[in-house]
Amino acid sequence: DAETRGHLYAQVRCAPCHSIEHFGDSRVAAAPTFRDLRRRYDRAAALAGAVTTQHAGMPQIVVAPGEIDDILTYLK
Repeated sequence: DAETRGHLYAQVRCAPCHSIEHFGDSRVAAAPTFRDLRRRYDRAAALAGAVTTQHAGMPQIVVAPGEIDDILTYLK
């Protein structure tokens, strides 16, 4: 299901820097936790923009539209 796919994507692509669970700090201090991201981004377009915009220290990633939806489902 979408939530499982979103969690798996987050484990592989995001967890090296971000805390993707409901507890704990991010491994990289400047990387917001997924708990914070959930509060900031409730629409696919906003999350896609944030993920694909290059930030200092963040690797550039390409996320397919379906993956954005899965990540948002996981964030909820």
